[in-house]
Amino acid sequence: MNWPLDPTTGKCEPTITQLFGENPGGYARFGYPGHNGLDLWTDHVPAIVYAIEAGTVEKVGWEGDGYGKYVTLYHEGGW
Repeated sequence: MNWPLDPTTGKCEPTITQLFGENPGGYARFGYPGHNGLDLWTDHVPAIVYAIEAGTVEKVGWEGDGYGKYVTLYHEGGW
């Protein structure tokens, strides 16, 4: 896997903490069939985030009730 986080800048390898589609029961109340993203962790501060595919950054932000820190990218084809 090519990491969207720089694996050379921290003391630990980046880690996936929640996969796309996981925990359907927890996301049903939001109308989702499961987790609608991919959660990643790195010990590097600030985290250096790369897009795996060409796209446009739509939003970078913080949402305290669920999303935490996030980056939203738009890729051709609707992803």
